Amino acid sequence: MVFNAVKSYQRSSSSIRALSVRLLIPFLGMLLLASQTSATETPQIVQSASEYDYPPFSKVDKKNQADGFSVELLQAALHHVGRDVNFKVSAWSELKEDLEQGRVQVLPVVARTTERQKTFDFTFPYMSLHGTIVTRKEDESIKQLSDLEGKTIVVMQSDSAEDYVREHRLSTNIVTTKSVEIALKGLSEGKYDAMVVQKLVAENLISKLALNNLKTVGQPIEHFQDLCFAVHKGDDELLAELNEGLSLTISDGTFERLREKWFMPSQEDHWTRFFEFFGIFVGTLLIAWLAASLWQRSLVAKVKSRTRELSISNQLQREEIQLRKRTESLLRESESLFHAVFDNATVGIAQISVDGQFLQVNQEFCRITGRSRQEILSSHSISVQDFIVPDFDSHSISENDDYAIEKQYVRKNEEIIWISLSVCLLKDQFEKPLYFISAVMDITERKSAETEILSYAYYDQLTQLPNRRLFQDRLDFEFKKAEKQSSLAALLFIDLDHFKEVNDTLGHDMGDLLLIEAARRIQQCIQSGDTLARIGGDEFTVVLTDCYESSNIKRVAQSIIDHLSEPFIINGNASFVSGTIGIAIYPQDASTMTDLMRSADQAMYAAKNLGRGCYCFFTDELQKQTQFRAGLERDLREALEFREFEVYYQPIIDLQTGDIHKAEALIRWKHPIRGFVSPAEFIPIAEEIGLIQAIGKFVFVESIQQLKRLKESFQKDFQISVNMSPLEFRAENKASDYWKDCLREADVAGSGIIIEITEGLLMNTEANIIEKLLSFRDSGVQVSIDDFGTGYSSLAYLKKFNVDYLKIDISFVRNLVFDPRDLHLCEAIVLMAHRLGIKVVAEGVETKEQEELLKKINCDYAQGYLFSKPIPAVEFERFLQTPRAFNQP
Repeated sequence: MVFNAVKSYQRSSSSIRALSVRLLIPFLGMLLLASQTSATETPQIVQSASEYDYPPFSKVDKKNQADGFSVELLQAALHHVGRDVNFKVSAWSELKEDLEQGRVQVLPVVARTTERQKTFDFTFPYMSLHGTIVTRKEDESIKQLSDLEGKTIVVMQSDSAEDYVREHRLSTNIVTTKSVEIALKGLSEGKYDAMVVQKLVAENLISKLALNNLKTVGQPIEHFQDLCFAVHKGDDELLAELNEGLSLTISDGTFERLREKWFMPSQEDHWTRFFEFFGIFVGTLLIAWLAASLWQRSLVAKVKSRTRELSISNQLQREEIQLRKRTESLLRESESLFHAVFDNATVGIAQISVDGQFLQVNQEFCRITGRSRQEILSSHSISVQDFIVPDFDSHSISENDDYAIEKQYVRKNEEIIWISLSVCLLKDQFEKPLYFISAVMDITERKSAETEILSYAYYDQLTQLPNRRLFQDRLDFEFKKAEKQSSLAALLFIDLDHFKEVNDTLGHDMGDLLLIEAARRIQQCIQSGDTLARIGGDEFTVVLTDCYESSNIKRVAQSIIDHLSEPFIINGNASFVSGTIGIAIYPQDASTMTDLMRSADQAMYAAKNLGRGCYCFFTDELQKQTQFRAGLERDLREALEFREFEVYYQPIIDLQTGDIHKAEALIRWKHPIRGFVSPAEFIPIAEEIGLIQAIGKFVFVESIQQLKRLKESFQKDFQISVNMSPLEFRAENKASDYWKDCLREADVAGSGIIIEITEGLLMNTEANIIEKLLSFRDSGVQVSIDDFGTGYSSLAYLKKFNVDYLKIDISFVRNLVFDPRDLHLCEAIVLMAHRLGIKVVAEGVETKEQEELLKKINCDYAQGYLFSKPIPAVEFERFLQTPRAFNQP
């Protein structure tokens, strides 16, 4: 959260003004009433409780007392509204139960969640915190949130971190502990894989407990916790006082000082100390003056009594006269002091009649209202109501005897300002109202700071649209409205296609401008009562209300797509993106907000599969596909463990001799229930969930073992081609080193392996990919470009990486006999490859005619069902031992 709006001088000034108000109001009331004693009230004590191990927000000191940033902030907030607080120290789960049962009235450090709002009431957030992942230093498998899938995650019991992990389904294996300290110690001892926790608390405890084998990883989790004060549900009075006190701690600088104390290196603020000392000095002076006045009044009473006794004596009468003269002198001095304090007070003070007319004002009141003293006092036409904003629900000057309120005033130049107003009604001895004493402070800057804070909490700062938090509140409201009115509420999940390319080519500044323009275009397509929010990088959501027909939803969705498909002219550059929209409708597609968002997200991905730039409604078929995919994903995770994978081999034929010196290794999955599952189905899923590396290692190890057997039993120069996913290249771990280690352990030369990669990977200029390709070359491993001709290639890259083989895609081979253009293309590829010293392999050869044409254009190798389909290792070895018709001239 941003509190920079309240500057250092304003914090100091606000502190002095607050002190002045608290000292002046009772003093002025007593002085004007000439009462003999001052009434003091014992501060009401609020019962609170604090966690003992949530530093720096709450902890225990050496005396086992509550301490920490949030503890001191609560004390300061309650002090501002005239209350004290008692703390007990316990674990979070016990504190939560104490507040639910009413054994305590307020908790100082609670993360606000939707679930907790059902039980507690919260103040406005005083701090928005990031979360983090904590792992052991030797564990390199966890880098980001998606890596937590399948891991054992520990969180503190009933903490908002537990809600976050369960809501985002980061893992199904979640363990809770009584405290963060216990969780971190268990993680350090290896009982768990990772912990999701608030970042500051984790770093504090890791340092305090000297857990040197732990670290935080990944990007900070934004909007992880919004810290608030929490009160028992329905305690509106205490909630209002806490919000008021919290606002005052921000405006008078207390919040900033506590933040510097607990989160930054200690640094003395000399100006603040000076103003605090000055405030104490003035307060002490006023108290001394008040004591002197009370003493003086007591002395006057004694003088009067003594005068009656001395009336019989002239000497006593002379003493009485002298005493009266001294008393009058003291009264004149007191009156002079009062006027000096009144005129130079740092808060605006006014004496107001019971009918609202001004009787006396000081200089600060004139400055705040923008009018001169003469202008205010000389004209009876000016009253309190002339300063109040007409449309503002104001507090009448005569409604109550004493009150404090924040309201708006209109200055003479028609500028509207916010003021804090404290009013005290003075009465005579018969309880008849005499006049009001009003103390006024200008709190416009504090209100602006609060507005800015709320903006950061609920709005996206780039597009000024509602953020995820406010969007969820609006969606929840529309749920209730639709249920009450028996109408529909539609959720549109919008993703900008190709936005990443704009960011990469034009830069993030241009990308930000495109997002702003995209938000403006979408806003034009919806009605004023609908909600548009930005919930992620290039993701927007729209909530359509009062939807009674799906045709209206389709019209809006198509309008958004049309507007987003138009060129974006940014700084003279034309950029093109499109919008893909997933639509889910309440209540027919989901009964909860979370399910509705999930349904819209699934519909959006279905629309992307249809080609992007379109919209798709959520359907039962989508649900079935999602469930089928989820089941397949679950079974895929178990397939390696239960050895359901097997490597098949398809021979590669030398077209000129008919010999077999090569084969391609292909993964096959035999599911115990579904039977054989196509690689086209499970390979994309494996890439998405991070299993492709494990599968790739399995295929490589099996291929090396088979290669070793083939070299020993058949041909020493036999080679096996192994496909390598682009994700294996992009992974941080070095696959090339692993492969070389496996070859060394099996005592197999690298020349026996051919890795097959795609054209797109060859064109990638990332340093780690280039490094791995060159590393393979250095170890003797050969490189083959798979599906050549279907993507983008560069002859320079073919030369740079010394590519050994090009594999002509099956789409060209299939029509060799019937389409001369495919034949010419294949012939051109062969000619080009041979000129570069590269061998050519034709895939998908199924007929004798195709084989003859490939021989005619001097293609080197071929593979396909004409020769053999992919077969298990045992069958492949038998295949190599049998005579083959295609080997005959």
